[in-house]
Amino acid sequence: MTHTKATQGRAPVGAAPDLRAADGVAQGELHAHLAPDRKAVSMVLDSADMMPPIHAPWIDRLPFDHWVNSATFRHDDPEGLRKEGPKAVASALAGLAEWGQAAGRKDVREIAALIREWLIEDAGKHDTLDRDLGLSPRDGSRPLSNIARRAERDELVILLSRETPYAQMSARRAARELREACTAYETRRWPVDRAERKSRPQGEAGVWWQVMKLGLPYAMPGEETLKLVIEIDRAAIR
Repeated sequence: MTHTKATQGRAPVGAAPDLRAADGVAQGELHAHLAPDRKAVSMVLDSADMMPPIHAPWIDRLPFDHWVNSATFRHDDPEGLRKEGPKAVASALAGLAEWGQAAGRKDVREIAALIREWLIEDAGKHDTLDRDLGLSPRDGSRPLSNIARRAERDELVILLSRETPYAQMSARRAARELREACTAYETRRWPVDRAERKSRPQGEAGVWWQVMKLGLPYAMPGEETLKLVIEIDRAAIR
């Protein structure tokens, strides 16, 4: 459970606290129950380093909760927010950007700054958020959707490579045999399974069914690439 409080300047109702307090330094404290194996986190936030709340006429400010108890989080309704429409979602996104600037991770603060910039300067008038953030790169490099599918495919294949008979093979032979097994499923069973099957088949065929459903341009990586991935995985689990 986390309790926070901070000296605040004037901010729109419902905005994240304006940490640029009159005394020049935001005063705050954080108390958290940590698991025994987790290290305590210490944060010093200087109000001079913080950006002001986002001001935009379309932002709806909900009342700010000055007392937060994680036990109430189970009552959150993300789908309800989505159904409220773009204005409500974007207003919440503005809050996310405001609070993100105080995150303990550098990359989170950076993405919060990018979201803030898009909300203020664009808000979808010229560019979609995924393109502006680089999730769908303009330079033609792989978008997140492709990266995510490839990563899921690689995880499925690596897990299979740890099973018999592949685990007993050299990395090169395992890579070759796995590629051949996938090709055999793709040419013999997948046309029927794709048209008729509604659930994953049993055994190894189930892995190839999942791989094929990802819809990648190439179902499997090249033999040399797969060999290297298997070698790295085996070295990591020794």
